[in-house]
Amino acid sequence: VLVIGGGLSGMLFAYFAAKRGKTVTVLEASPSLGGCICTVTPYEGHSFFLELGAHTIYSSYGTILSVVTDLGLKPNIIPHKKAGYMMCKDNAICSLFSQVDLKEAVMSIPAIFRHRKNGLSVKEYYTKVFGENNYKNLIHPMTSAVICQDTDNVAAELLLKRRPKDKSFPRAFTFMDGLSEIPNSISALGNVSVHTETTAVSAIHDGETYSITVADGRVFTAGKIAVATPAPVSAKILSAWQPELSKMLSSLPMHKSIAYGLSARSGDVGIRRFAYIIANGCDYRSVVSRDVYEDKVFRGATFHFKAGAGIDGALPVMRETMKINPSSEIYAKHTEFSLPELKVGHNKFRRELEEKVNAMPDFALLGNFFGGLSMEDCAIRAKEEASRIL
Repeated sequence: VLVIGGGLSGMLFAYFAAKRGKTVTVLEASPSLGGCICTVTPYEGHSFFLELGAHTIYSSYGTILSVVTDLGLKPNIIPHKKAGYMMCKDNAICSLFSQVDLKEAVMSIPAIFRHRKNGLSVKEYYTKVFGENNYKNLIHPMTSAVICQDTDNVAAELLLKRRPKDKSFPRAFTFMDGLSEIPNSISALGNVSVHTETTAVSAIHDGETYSITVADGRVFTAGKIAVATPAPVSAKILSAWQPELSKMLSSLPMHKSIAYGLSARSGDVGIRRFAYIIANGCDYRSVVSRDVYEDKVFRGATFHFKAGAGIDGALPVMRETMKINPSSEIYAKHTEFSLPELKVGHNKFRRELEEKVNAMPDFALLGNFFGGLSMEDCAIRAKEEASRIL
């Protein structure tokens, strides 16, 4: 089995294939595995890390929890510690409660039982449920913070899903070496071979065998393939072999988000310990703090900026928010993500996409553009596709 893309979706597919006794080869364009799992370690010889992409695993992520258990990662779990949530309104820190219109919220209570998410946008649904002011001042910035993009037109049923919780796990957690322990542990399985810095360019199929040409001219072959790259990348890889499928993937709107990780010695950070800052009217959408996994030497946070934010403009904003003295030494690193915009009507697009993919018994298509953007959504898709083609 050949897997194109070593992000979470691709590596979980590799895991499910390896568990079935398959020999798995993973091709990943970047130097490291994980995709939207992006763990960085700023200080050599110290265990402190920052997550620039996904931050947390929840006890409701049943598919991922089963993988965590099977890989033997439970002893490495670090539970998420409680810390405060704050709002940054027009670059001034305030409480979440200060943004609530209580009268409007009380009057909207009956709407909670009348309205369903299906067919409604986030704006339509949550305005009906919580009121217009509460949506504008709290719900919209909060939901936009969760998926790092404007959620007004996102399909409400694809966001903030309820799933049963496994009480044998902490409510929220990471690992001693960060979330990258998952893809790295899968890559260490005996029947999984990983080629990083290997960019797939095109795919062809002769009726029996898939041939994947990579940027340096090498060709990898396999009887079955799984493509697990962002939709525009998948479209390019599949363009010669599956032009209609490629065209569909190219039509999916994408949103760019920039993550800046910042850390400094604890004594140089003046903001009180916190878990999360939700932004409204700021250059960034959210700040996810490392304080929930306490370190005695360093503190840090990841700022999720809107597209177009440059490092020169971002650093002063981050220093001011974290109350770090301008003369203090800091670590800063950034990365950029392209995320699909799952707008109202996406389920129709998904059904048409799945219909085309399901007609090919040796081909799997994975990613965060099916059931939702969360890690668990990716995991469910990877497991389903592995079951279908293997």
